[in-house]
Amino acid sequence: MMTKFASVPDFARGPEIPASGYRVTELGGGAYGITSYLRACAAEALRMVDLRQAAVAAGVPDDNRQARLKVWMDAVVARAAELMPASWDKRLGGTDIFLTDNLNTVAWSLHND
Repeated sequence: MMTKFASVPDFARGPEIPASGYRVTELGGGAYGITSYLRACAAEALRMVDLRQAAVAAGVPDDNRQARLKVWMDAVVARAAELMPASWDKRLGGTDIFLTDNLNTVAWSLHND
């Protein structure tokens, strides 16, 4: 379950972001609020995507461990991106550019923990 952020008081409301027209209205919204979603979606994708199945699907030989990890993490990131709420595309500009890189970083961090 995702955390519902508190409303920002009127005196602290941020300016509109010119490219998107999005106005900051929640504490934890924007770049800070997305991290909880990145973490939750990456964690779920790590549970869902099997390394062996991803490697077989990509045709990676058993003896190429580095390639097996690469195709597995690519599959994890793709699944996590599918799990991300589409609302972030409207709330935070640039998600089409940085989302997969951020999910990759978060997924590796969770995996290593």
